[in-house]
Amino acid sequence: MVNGPQICLGIPVLMLALGLLPSQPIMAAAANCTWAEGTGSVAGDVLTPQEARQLALRQARAQAIEKAVGVEVRAETLVRDFAVASDFIKTLTKGYVRSEQVVRWEQDRYQPRGTDTPIPIYRVTVKACVLPITTLRDPGFFVTAAVNKVVFAPGEKANLEVRSTRPAEITIYNLTADDQVRPYDTAPWMGLPLKLNAAETGTFPPTGVALEMELPSGHARTSEAFIVVATKREDQVVMPLHVGRQGTVTLPEFYAALASVETDIVETIVPYSIVGR
Repeated sequence: MVNGPQICLGIPVLMLALGLLPSQPIMAAAANCTWAEGTGSVAGDVLTPQEARQLALRQARAQAIEKAVGVEVRAETLVRDFAVASDFIKTLTKGYVRSEQVVRWEQDRYQPRGTDTPIPIYRVTVKACVLPITTLRDPGFFVTAAVNKVVFAPGEKANLEVRSTRPAEITIYNLTADDQVRPYDTAPWMGLPLKLNAAETGTFPPTGVALEMELPSGHARTSEAFIVVATKREDQVVMPLHVGRQGTVTLPEFYAALASVETDIVETIVPYSIVGR
């Protein structure tokens, strides 16, 4: 499935040749994380079945993260549209999802009155193993980012502005509509990592390169995000991330790579939506 920003250099869309997925199972790296269950319930009256299931998974994952790291858990509510999708995505910054399992899917119907058309309800229970974010040796180190729009139409172009409180190297990833993570640093023309001084503003993508928004086939709207990761320039960190033939990794694979970095590493997540015209 094609998702989100398409990389353009001038006019043509460029395809990237990438390596193979790592052969070792991610479950082996999850020994020190905390398991917790979360549930998600989404109505299918406004959303398509595929959109409803994906949003239910994100709601369940967010609840599991909150339980695992001991923060206040939001009450379970029936979700009916994408209005809270960005809140579920932002929960990813509270803990590293090292592994997750779908415990069960359930489908029900809600009919307020006998004359109303029944509304399908998609409900999922997810079990996730979550590693709390490691305490930084430098608590004053953090990264911020802003995107030029929060709602894009297909064909519009995205631009990010990024700042760090310390001299840093910045790498940027795309969290796709189906919760895969796509790195942007696999081609030299993407200008990554950004090398910033403290309080300096960096822009992405570089001049001459465009991130053009596209909807996946069959979707009227999606909810995605940019994941911005910073490490200190003095540490010279190389992220141990190996992508597959589709150019993406799973969320557990991505956060296993982040958790393996032994120096200070910080991230921020910038959600956005793509809505058809």
